[in-house]
Parts: sequence; structure tokens; C-alpha cells
Amino acid sequence: MHSHYDKRIRAIRDLDCCEKRIYLELEVRRVQCSVCGKVKTERLEWLAKNPHFTRRFAMNVGKMCREQTVSRVGGLLRYLVRRRGTQRTGFGTFL
Repeated sequence: MHSHYDKRIRAIRDLDCCEKRIYLELEVRRVQCSVCGKVKTERLEWLAKNPHFTRRFAMNVGKMCREQTVSRVGGLLRYLVRRRGTQRTGFGTFL
């Protein structure tokens, strides 16, 4: 059994639509485990392993990397790095 601990607003990157970048803003709950006492963030099956991206966005980036040149994919990746600042982007843990 888990009890509600707190919640936070998180912006999640999703696929573009009509050449516009789409971010989903959602409330992510953190819960405290009644067995071990640890506080954990709820898992949503449609998020990638890196919780700042949707699974379909991560799959699309992977597909682009397999099918296109590095320079074509680079524009998207450079934007993501700038958006996240100095934080690690987690591209190795997309899926």
C-alpha cells in the first residue's frame, strides 16, 4: 500500500504537431511506500525511461537516428540539450 506524499508539475516533451514543439504539462505524484518507507515517483507507462520525454517521442528520435544523417537529427538534439541546460540529457536511457 502506498500513501500520497506530494505532487509536482512536470513538462514532458512529446512529438511535434504542425511544426510546433509540444510539451505536456502534468501533475506527477510521489508516494511513500508503507513497507519500506521510501518515497517514489509514480510510473506512467507512456513515459520513456527518461521521464522528461514520452515513449513515442523517444521512439521517433531513435527511428530518426537509424534512418537519417547525423546532421539532420542534430538540430533536434541540440535543441534538447539547450532546453535542459547543463543537465544530462539521458539519450542513452530513452527507452
